[in-house]
Amino acid sequence: MFRGTFVVVAITLLIANTVQAQVQANFGSVAAGRDIVNSVINIGVDDLVKKYKEDAQDLKQNNADLRQNNADLRQFNAEQITRLAELQKKLDLNERQIRSALFILGETNLSPDQLAPTLVQIASQYKLLRDQALTRPTDSSETSTLKNDARKAIDAGDLAGAEALLAKVEDLQRAALLNATRNLAADVAETAASRGEVAMTRLRYVEAATHFASAGNMYAPAFDSPKALDYLEREADALYLQGEEFGDDKALHQSIERRRELLERLPRDKMARDWARNQHNLGLSLDTIAQRSSGAEPILLQSIEAYRDALQVITRDKSPLDWANIQSNLGSALAQLGERSPGSGRMEEAIAAYQEALKECSREKAPLQWGGIQTNLAAAYLRNAETESGTESFELALKSFDLALQEVTRERDPAAWGTIQNDLGSALSKLATRNGDQKMLASAIDAYRASLAVKTRERYPYDWATTTYNLAGTLSDLAKDDSGVKLLDEAAISYRAALQEITQERSGLVWARAQTNLGNVRLRLGRLRPGTADLEAALAAYTEATKEWTIDSSPLDWAMEQDHIGDVLFLLAIRTSQSQRFQEAADSYRQAMAVNQRANRIFDAARNQADYCVVLWLAGDRTSDESKKSEAQQSCQRVVRLAMAVANAGDRMPAATRFQAAKILGDLTYKFVFVRDYDEAVRIADFVIPSFPELSWVQINKAHALMLSGKTQQSLEIYQGLISGPDAADFKQSIRTDFQQLRSLGLNAPLMETVEKNIKD
Repeated sequence: MFRGTFVVVAITLLIANTVQAQVQANFGSVAAGRDIVNSVINIGVDDLVKKYKEDAQDLKQNNADLRQNNADLRQFNAEQITRLAELQKKLDLNERQIRSALFILGETNLSPDQLAPTLVQIASQYKLLRDQALTRPTDSSETSTLKNDARKAIDAGDLAGAEALLAKVEDLQRAALLNATRNLAADVAETAASRGEVAMTRLRYVEAATHFASAGNMYAPAFDSPKALDYLEREADALYLQGEEFGDDKALHQSIERRRELLERLPRDKMARDWARNQHNLGLSLDTIAQRSSGAEPILLQSIEAYRDALQVITRDKSPLDWANIQSNLGSALAQLGERSPGSGRMEEAIAAYQEALKECSREKAPLQWGGIQTNLAAAYLRNAETESGTESFELALKSFDLALQEVTRERDPAAWGTIQNDLGSALSKLATRNGDQKMLASAIDAYRASLAVKTRERYPYDWATTTYNLAGTLSDLAKDDSGVKLLDEAAISYRAALQEITQERSGLVWARAQTNLGNVRLRLGRLRPGTADLEAALAAYTEATKEWTIDSSPLDWAMEQDHIGDVLFLLAIRTSQSQRFQEAADSYRQAMAVNQRANRIFDAARNQADYCVVLWLAGDRTSDESKKSEAQQSCQRVVRLAMAVANAGDRMPAATRFQAAKILGDLTYKFVFVRDYDEAVRIADFVIPSFPELSWVQINKAHALMLSGKTQQSLEIYQGLISGPDAADFKQSIRTDFQQLRSLGLNAPLMETVEKNIKD
């Protein structure tokens, strides 16, 4: 979903005095920042830089020449000279500055679609730096010389040299500050801020924030002066960009602290629009951090409050487009809250907020901004779809995505287009899962890969990681039949790649989810492949997740991980014949059961108990511990009686509750095969299948039990019916996997080879 990070929605509000505006920006202005919309600077940029990139050796030499600032670059050919002249005219830069800008682009490994917007951003910085390197009447001769040299370095495109010279200027000014006038303090602040702008040009946001903070500190203790407030806001903006683009939660928290500090000092009565802008940006930072945090409802409520405070100043009648921007971002926070609290009505509020925003932001007035709001509306419909049984909300979401992509094209705004492709991929993936449509899953993968083509790791590391994470999930969903192992391996690689940027320190909640999903993929591979390597990797991933989801901070998530860990330990016990693994698995299930019981999650606790009793039963068998085996049998029967009573309750119980009970019984049919209680497995299957035909997979377990008890013909008829039916691919894979696991337990029958041959043929 596009929160405030969607450029055409938020750029007019996000940055007032940083690289994205450079001067005090009014609401409604569009500044040259990390993304550019409606830019006219697109003629020749992509082609020129592509030519550099096509000749990697020449570009490498050019880069070395720029760093050393001691030799001219290689000569352009006639066509390149023409293009260079066009760029100089468009960007108002000299030839060396153009070449330096191209070097920066080459250094960041941007995709071709991102070259033009980022070049505009760098050009805007050069214009600012050119002015800020002017000498002042208060400058000493040495300072003036250094400033003139810095200006020459800027004109020559030597940013590293300019930074070094400005550092010397700042050192001289600070040394003189002990006996200086207040004017010199302002000069020091301005120089420090200039260094901040250099860092912003180089996309080094943490460095920039440090320099802006240094500039602001020169006004102590008079922190409420306009310049001090200006520098504080630039610091907050730089920290936000670091957090948003690089997934740095620490920087986001710092941005929130600076924004709140700024709001305490901004007089609302005298600087109302500045106050409102910073309220909006506070909401944006809170909204962003909430998306990466567990238990984030209080943060989202603060975000909503900040947006609504901003709307008290930026009104619909006086500033309709700016009002629509804030309204759309308010909708995003409401949608996030609605996702975390289904049935609260927040999602409906979000959809209403987007629809109102679209009334003021028409396609004709602001096409890209309109496209961004359409995207946010689509994401809200998509979240609604997850709680509905039909596909109406899915269809509304896809319609809004289609409308958005008519205006937000790859050529006009590649970064925004890439974000829409990611969200479209999520919509297609979820609808495909609902409909069982493999072709639609493939389309979702295409959308994710389109997004990754423009949202590169080098320029947008956190967005890249998020899309890579989503791609991994869809690859996992697509894994079927014989292609399953290859796709699951690709999914595991994608999860590991995403985890290089989604770290626990940066985004603990998303990191834990990624670890869990990586564990799920490796567990599936462990079921499909012999050996223990995949299972050990799954165990490691689940264990990592518990470092974030502890029993104290996130007990239900911790219980889920313990359940997963129990599954892995159980399979490892089977593969390695290590009896202690059975006991370890039983302990994990028991701990999960205790937490779910305390939380009154009856069915989760019942599933844990079913797993616990079967593993304990097998442990008793392996160790000839009859007391342990007897305890397990009694525990299993308690689960069976309770689940049968609920499943058979008729109208006295909700249909969904009865269905959950039936699923537990279905799982138990397979587990009773493990412990060789074939008659009980068949009895339970015969109870479930007539009343809950949608649980068709229970027939597989019944067939296993019949086969292993010697009733070959009956089991063969069931197998043949399943592998020739409409869900044949799924059943074939399940049967193969089950046979492998049964053999690991020492359960074998001649019919297995016959069935496997039929599946292969």
